[in-house]
Amino acid sequence: MRRAHSLSLAIAGLLAVSATTGSAATVASAGGDLSVGGSWRTASVAKTDPAGTNVLGQQGYDVLGNNNGTNNPPDNYGTSFKSEPAYITIDGLNSQYPGNASYASIDNPVTTPGGSPSTIVSGTTNPFPGTNVSAESFSFIINSSAPVPASFQVAVLIDNLDIAAFNSNSIHVSQYGGPTNTNSIATVDTTPAAYNDRAPDLLYFTIAGAQVGDHFYVGGTGGPNGAQTTGLVAFDSVPEPASLGILGFGGLGLLARRRRA
Repeated sequence: MRRAHSLSLAIAGLLAVSATTGSAATVASAGGDLSVGGSWRTASVAKTDPAGTNVLGQQGYDVLGNNNGTNNPPDNYGTSFKSEPAYITIDGLNSQYPGNASYASIDNPVTTPGGSPSTIVSGTTNPFPGTNVSAESFSFIINSSAPVPASFQVAVLIDNLDIAAFNSNSIHVSQYGGPTNTNSIATVDTTPAAYNDRAPDLLYFTIAGAQVGDHFYVGGTGGPNGAQTTGLVAFDSVPEPASLGILGFGGLGLLARRRRA
C-alpha cells in the first residue's frame, strides 16, 4: 500500500514539472493514508510525506477549531494552531466546532516532532450546506513574500469526529480566481466505510504551477448529517524529481548507444 502511495506521488511530481512549463495552475489528488490515528507529525508513523520524514506540515499548517490552541497569527477560525507557509496567506471562510472529549486526539504541532511530544483534542470546520451539497471551509492565497514551489502538497485531515455521520461525503481542493484562473479542482469520494470509522485519515492533493494571486479552496459536500468537515490542513513542498530526469536522460543515452552498436 505504501509503495502505491509512493508511485502516485512520483507521478504527481512528474506532472508538476510539466505544469510549471505553462501558465496554468493545476490541482490533483495525490492519494491518502487511512487510520493514521492523528499522528500527522509523529515520525514513527508512516505516511505520504514529500520530504520522506513522515512529518507533515513542515512548511505550514492550520489545525482548525482546536480548543487548546493559540492564534499566532490570528485568523478567522478563532482559536487554532496556525503556522503559515511564507508564500501563502491563509484566510478562513466558515465557522468551526472546537471538538469535545470524544473527538480524536492528534499530534500537537508545537511539540512534534520533539523530545516531549504531546497531543491536542482536534476540532473541525462545520458549515452545514446539506447532504451532497458543496461548501468551502478553508481558503488560502499565494502571496509574494517568498518563492512559490513548483509543486506543493496540501494534506487534509478527516474522520476525526465523535459521530461518523458528520463526516463529509467528499473532499475537494480547488482553484478559482487569480492570474491563472484555471478553475482546476480535484475531488475525493469519502463515502466508503474506511473514511467513516472514526480513525483519522489523511487525504493529499498536489498543486502545481501556482502563481502569486492565485486563490485556492478546501471544501467538499455535506455528509449524512449535512455537515462539511475538515480537521486540519498542512502544507509541504514537493521536491522536483531532478534525479528522475537524470535517470531518464541516462536511459535515452544507453538506448542510443545500443542502437549505434
